Amino acid sequence: MGFFRFSERILRPKVFPCGYPNAVRPRDPVVGDVLDGDILFATQGGFYLLAAPAAKRSRQAAGTNLVNLSIPNVAVNGTDPNDGFYNTSVWITRSNAAAAHYCNDRGYFLPNKHELEHLWQQRSLIDSKDASGGAMTLAAIAAGTAPGSSERNCWSSTENSSTRALARHFGTGAESAVGKNTSLWVLPCRRVAV
Repeated sequence: MGFFRFSERILRPKVFPCGYPNAVRPRDPVVGDVLDGDILFATQGGFYLLAAPAAKRSRQAAGTNLVNLSIPNVAVNGTDPNDGFYNTSVWITRSNAAAAHYCNDRGYFLPNKHELEHLWQQRSLIDSKDASGGAMTLAAIAAGTAPGSSERNCWSSTENSSTRALARHFGTGAESAVGKNTSLWVLPCRRVAV
C-alpha cells in the first residue's frame, strides 16, 4: 500500500467506513519505508526520523570555530539534551556554519550525536532502500571510497567546545571530537510527527 504525500504529518482518514468488512486502514510507516524519497531510519521523541538519500549528501566544515553556541558542550560519549532539529536552528544563526546551512537550505537538519548513531546503526538498511542513484552511499563513506574523499567521519550538530563538534566514524562507529573547520560528510535528516 502506498503512502500519501505529506509535509509535517502523514495524512490518514479520520473516520473509516463502518459496516464494510474489507475496509483497510492505511498502516503507519515503519523503519525502512521510503517517504517522499527519504528513508525512515528511527522513531524518536514523537517523530519519524528520515535520512536524505545519497544524492543529497555532501562534505562541509561545521564552521563557527572559536564560538561557543548557546547549546551545551557535550563530551565524547556524553548525552546531548537537544535534538538535531533544535541544534541546527542554533547553528544557522552563525553565517559560517556550513554543515548546518547546507542541511537547512534543503529543508533538512544536521542530526545530533544520538540521531547520527541511529543512522550508523541503520546504514545497511538505508543504503538498500536508497533509489537516488547517488554515489555517496553510507557503505562508500564507511569504506572511504565515496567520490572525491577518503574521509569516513560524519558531522553531528552536537557541540563539544568552541573549536570542536562531535562526529562519528562510519567505518568503526567510533565517536570523536573534531575541529569545526574540518571538512567531513554531512548526512541531512528531517523529521515528521508521528
